[in-house]
Amino acid sequence: MAEGKQDMMGVQVSGAEEPANQSPFSARPGGATISSEKIKLFNTWMTDVGESDMMNAMTREEMTARLELVEAKADARLGRLEERMDQAIAEMRRESAQLLQAFNQERGDRRGEMRNLKLTIISTGVAVVVGLWAANVSMVQSMLASFESGKSSATAITQATEQLKQTQQQMQSLQDALVQGAKSR
Repeated sequence: MAEGKQDMMGVQVSGAEEPANQSPFSARPGGATISSEKIKLFNTWMTDVGESDMMNAMTREEMTARLELVEAKADARLGRLEERMDQAIAEMRRESAQLLQAFNQERGDRRGEMRNLKLTIISTGVAVVVGLWAANVSMVQSMLASFESGKSSATAITQATEQLKQTQQQMQSLQDALVQGAKSR
């Protein structure tokens, strides 16, 4: 870069030949340099064709054909984009339907579980009520049995007391009879 000249765009022009794999107009990391032979070739081509001739060189039919080609390419791209969008929408619909189906199935499972839970709660409540009723009946029966037992034992005590009185009266009459028998002797 130390040696060379600048062209009208301010690009450093070197006298060295460019490598074959690079474009003659590409920028270099070290600075923008273009080989002088490539610039000469470009300038020759521009002067042979002429800038104004190059702009007017396309006919109306060529321009129309070119525009139709560009339009066809754009339509093809748009068609591919629409196709991709349709595929994406269809995929989203499938996934949405699958999610909805899974949700409905899960909801149905939950409803079944809730029915089972309701039945369990109701049966537990009924069992508790029946258990309390049975305990109450048992206590009432025990109280009645105790009362009847007390009643029958009162009767038994009364009967025993009556028998005791009768026994005492018989013993008293026997004693009296013995005492009289001893006096009469």
